[in-house]
Amino acid sequence: MDKNSREYMLWCEADHVCKLPSITERRQYLARIEKRRGQKAAAELKAKVAEVWEKRKSLAKQAQTTEGQQ
Repeated sequence: MDKNSREYMLWCEADHVCKLPSITERRQYLARIEKRRGQKAAAELKAKVAEVWEKRKSLAKQAQTTEGQQ
């Protein structure tokens, strides 16, 4: 993925949202995005956050499985 692309920017922002410490903070962040950039941009970011979140969960599960086999 090109680091200057819109897709990369969206992925980075979604990753940032996933790293926020609480669901309340994640929801507040997404609400601010909707207010500032509109519903379409917020929906796009929410979808990417869900994708990144699932990928992180999957990787964490794989890591636990690998550690358990050692």
